[in-house]
Amino acid sequence: DLVRSRGLGDVYKRQIPNWRGRFSGTADRSQPPVGAFCVLKLFGKLGDLDLLKFSYPHLKKWHAFWKALKPNGQARRDGNGDGLLEWGSDAELVSSAVPSWETKAEGKQRAKWESGQDDLPNWEEASFSEETGTLTMNCLDLNCLYALDAYCLAQTANILNLPDDYAFYLDEYEQMKKLINSTLWNERQKFYFDRHWDGRFSPRKAASNFYPLLARVPDQEQALAMIKRLLNPKEFWGDYVLPTISRDDPLFKEQQYWRGTIWPPTNYLVYQGLKAYGFDAVAAEFAQKSAALFLRSWENFQLCPENFDSRTGEAGGQRF
Repeated sequence: DLVRSRGLGDVYKRQIPNWRGRFSGTADRSQPPVGAFCVLKLFGKLGDLDLLKFSYPHLKKWHAFWKALKPNGQARRDGNGDGLLEWGSDAELVSSAVPSWETKAEGKQRAKWESGQDDLPNWEEASFSEETGTLTMNCLDLNCLYALDAYCLAQTANILNLPDDYAFYLDEYEQMKKLINSTLWNERQKFYFDRHWDGRFSPRKAASNFYPLLARVPDQEQALAMIKRLLNPKEFWGDYVLPTISRDDPLFKEQQYWRGTIWPPTNYLVYQGLKAYGFDAVAAEFAQKSAALFLRSWENFQLCPENFDSRTGEAGGQRF
């Protein structure tokens, strides 16, 4: 109704919104694009072709949301037009349906919420452009998930015998892979980082900085360099893994939400990246540590926690 009343057309109706409950949602932004990956995983388990046929047109629309042209000709989440994406918010779609505290939030906060990693230290130093409605920093996590989305749509199109779609999404995947490698790989540091529009690399190292593995972006040499960081106990490895920000980050000690805590969905995605490159021994140990962490809370307290303290393994966040 909001979209129709403001005459903004179908271009604004393509995303999976950040929605909570029956009456409260956020038309101004989406959530990390993992839909095609999830559906393809389910198909691998169930072999349900009807699921693919039903989901595919909707997943295509969600994918198109990120680069759909706004009325001013700008790609929605590519504020500087370099082909890489940034988290953002469409200010013209901020609805009165959201909670009052959220209606008053500024654009940068909304962009951080779109990432799903609300207070991740990576966003601390990023500025926000009211003109473009995006952060002024190419966001590694979003670009990797978008590339993965294109790859999974290509595989789905192949299963559904749609050769033109297969070629289109595979070509987009290859383009995104090339851009991520040429722009977000820091050769001196041998790691992928977010990058400001002015060319500066962010120094922040998050668990999501390993998402290039998930999207099959690195070559073997780059992947091995990433594993060295993963297994470095001064950065990420330890009894409890995987902290959402590296252990040597000044904000790690807060252990608040995305500032050092461990989130199961993030662990799952990084695990999938390890498996994609055949790092099976590391993946197995990572899986064992993750399962033990969850079972500790489940067996003792019957809790399914939102996150865990990466120093003590204690449950944190919402406790379901």
